[in-house]
Amino acid sequence: MPVHMKTLSFLQRFTAATALLSLFSLPNFPLMAADRLVLANGDHVQGDLTSMKEGQLFFVTPYAGELSIAWDQVRELVSDDPVGVLLEDGQMLEVTEFLQSGEGEVMLGSLEVPRSSILQLNPSDWEVGNGYYLGGAVDLALKIDRGNTRSEEADIAADVEWRKKQHRLRFLGELEYDLSENEESRKQWFTQFKYDNFVSTHWYYGASTLLQRDYIEEPETLLSVGPYIGREFIRSAATNLSAEAGVDYVSEGYRSEADRDYWAAAWSIDADHYLLPSVLQVYHRMKAFANIDELGNLVLDTWTGVRIPMKGGFVTSAELKAEYDGGAVEDTKAWDTTWRLKFGYRW
Repeated sequence: MPVHMKTLSFLQRFTAATALLSLFSLPNFPLMAADRLVLANGDHVQGDLTSMKEGQLFFVTPYAGELSIAWDQVRELVSDDPVGVLLEDGQMLEVTEFLQSGEGEVMLGSLEVPRSSILQLNPSDWEVGNGYYLGGAVDLALKIDRGNTRSEEADIAADVEWRKKQHRLRFLGELEYDLSENEESRKQWFTQFKYDNFVSTHWYYGASTLLQRDYIEEPETLLSVGPYIGREFIRSAATNLSAEAGVDYVSEGYRSEADRDYWAAAWSIDADHYLLPSVLQVYHRMKAFANIDELGNLVLDTWTGVRIPMKGGFVTSAELKAEYDGGAVEDTKAWDTTWRLKFGYRW
């Protein structure tokens, strides 16, 4: 049966209008992911590039969340938006295409560079000198006993870090105050200031000043000053591990005997790791020094515990603090340990 030409024209216009309306009424989904990867095994991955550092590229996909991909397995990267590239000489580039051009060589747009010279992709502002990083933590531990004995304990600890490019400043401090039967049984504090200068991604050198005061036990005062070298073995959201070693000039002041001044070998370790991401973290921090002339005169402080993050930057943790003084005077214990339940805030 023949179709009237006016009817056919109407159907054509209706079909075109419906298709156009359907196109504009679709949900606002991107037609193609902004960034595209080609891996060494030939796999293609689409999503959004977050960053690359420490040999790991972080890439977010709509179907698998954030992926961590070994940087040496990436053969090609194409982005619709400029990607910041930080080179080992401090130069900052912006490119939209990365392509492996040969063994150990890559093309950044029209520029060919060694792959090993690329330190980061999309670095933070403070890492390239635009602004600074400021982070830290404050923890408080309280204990009140009203059983057979009356005791109160209060401990406050602070840790603040400032960074800009290769420069880092750190402050650490702790105050301990205990009462037993209304008598002071522990009253001490320490502060430590440190400056670091990073000469590479992992290595740095620095100087430290530590001042400690004990109002009850010996030594009454302790002052140490000295240089050190350090290495950040791992620095990531999940795991951090660093160590330092140096030489300190130490001055100890006593109430009951002559003061002591000596050179000491000093070292420290700082580590933490999330057993469950953003849920359960273990940590260990240690600082120590030993008299070079009397290696048995070792002074050691350690903090070991588990930490549970809560909302809004608040955390709770259970911690064992252990202190050792190999040069303790007579009638003073060499070891001192304290269990603490702490509440704190991190930013």
